[in-house]
Amino acid sequence: LMAERMQAEGVTHIHAHYATHPALAAWIIHNLTGIPYSITVHAHDIYVNQTMLEPKIRGARFVAAISEYNRQFLGKHLGPWAVEKTHIVHCGIQPERYQPAPQEKAGMFEVVSIGSLQPYKGQRHLIEACAILRGPGLNLHCRIIGGGELKGELETLIARKHLEGVVELTGPLPQDSVAKILPQAHCYVQPSIVTPSGKMEGIPVALMEALACALPVVATNISGISELVRPGQTGWLVPPEDPQALADALAVVHANREEAGRMAQAGRELVLQEFDLRKNVSKLSVLFRAI
Repeated sequence: LMAERMQAEGVTHIHAHYATHPALAAWIIHNLTGIPYSITVHAHDIYVNQTMLEPKIRGARFVAAISEYNRQFLGKHLGPWAVEKTHIVHCGIQPERYQPAPQEKAGMFEVVSIGSLQPYKGQRHLIEACAILRGPGLNLHCRIIGGGELKGELETLIARKHLEGVVELTGPLPQDSVAKILPQAHCYVQPSIVTPSGKMEGIPVALMEALACALPVVATNISGISELVRPGQTGWLVPPEDPQALADALAVVHANREEAGRMAQAGRELVLQEFDLRKNVSKLSVLFRAI
């Protein structure tokens, strides 16, 4: 039915976001009708579920990957031919929505983390890092923005670590509210992990938003995150599932505000250059026009 409708409407190309069911639908329609297709690969669609990945990638006119990590991942699992047909097209943001704070921020050390409350987001490790950090000389407040299945478990952990009033689970917030909160913080943390199934981040958009606000960032060194958070240049990377390393990096940011600010500004410049949504849509349109 979908294939017949596309033929009737004169569809000349299909683009599938995600290499799982969307790409499968595109592959089937192509084999029924001859309509060419392309795919953007993101994260879980290739890290966790690789069902029929080879024929779906091989049959595509081109593949767009949100990171060089993903491009090399396809090469590792499918062969060099997959690297050759894959182009890097980063996800992106609208930078004008995220602006740096107009003046230096005083008061307690404000930490922000954004993400659904799921295991692969690793928020429990950030909470444990806050327990390590809390004490004389560091007046800390951490907001974790997002909702999800682990809310009750994280609330229990906060209570067990006696972090009420220190770590706050805000629940989901609209994007306009997030854009106002980020510039008020002193540091953004992305404590993501790799789950036993292989589920992990691509390059989190929240990291782009934080850096666009010239906010110092600490993140775990997994997947393509190092393409945005470059150690010694745009932020700090730590091993996943390591609360002590998170705490140590946060302490460095707290103690070295000037250096952290320089790196955050470099991160903002990188986002403006490589993670601008409009620029990256233009890159994708060039690939379409070349078909």
